[in-house]
Amino acid sequence: MTPKLLTATEAARNFSDVLDQVNHFGASYDIRRGREVVARLVPVRPMPHRITVAELSALLDRLPALAPGDGERFERDVAASRKRLRPPRDPWR
Repeated sequence: MTPKLLTATEAARNFSDVLDQVNHFGASYDIRRGREVVARLVPVRPMPHRITVAELSALLDRLPALAPGDGERFERDVAASRKRLRPPRDPWR
């Protein structure tokens, strides 16, 4: 990925957002002060492999098929769980 160019001022004003881009999306930034690039901000580790929609579709096609009734049983289990689970109580009410 080619680093994006930021001025030192832009980097300082948007530091949290810049870090989020680096952390979550693997973005890299060259930081410029005046006319000179003085720093590069890059992820500390490589981004995990991302897959395309076509690769996801192929992966799902390779999964075993559900047995008859599995979908309905899963739906009943989810509904039963929702009835048992209560949202956390708001301590401010």
